[in-house]
Amino acid sequence: MSAPAQLSKLAELRAKTDRDLVWLIVNAVGLGLLLAANERDVDPVGELHRRAADIYADTVILVDKVENVRERLWLEGRLEQLRESLERSDGKRRRPDVGSKSSTQVVSTRRVSAPAASTSMNAAAPMPLTSPTRRWATTAPMK
Repeated sequence: MSAPAQLSKLAELRAKTDRDLVWLIVNAVGLGLLLAANERDVDPVGELHRRAADIYADTVILVDKVENVRERLWLEGRLEQLRESLERSDGKRRRPDVGSKSSTQVVSTRRVSAPAASTSMNAAAPMPLTSPTRRWATTAPMK
């Protein structure tokens, strides 16, 4: 294979990888928005909220890897929506139940870095990053 053909093949593979990364982030943020939207009576322990916060922390790191500036800005806007949703639901979790003497545990929505691959944050199986249906109103910009 000639050098220009190899470069063309590598560029094609890189473009496909970039599209896959954007799609992965879009799905993850959509799932995070669904998880963060759960009310306190549906998620009394805060497990869904914690998973949404983990998704937020992981996707913040991944967004930096997106090379297309327009797509990255769009994804950052979606991440901002997720962060705001987490903060709203976190505020609801801070309020103690009526008649209850203890408050619920507060889960942080920010993480300095992603967890190491060898460290498991929970014993449960990893949560899938794709949703069976599209529940968000906007779509990712295409090139």
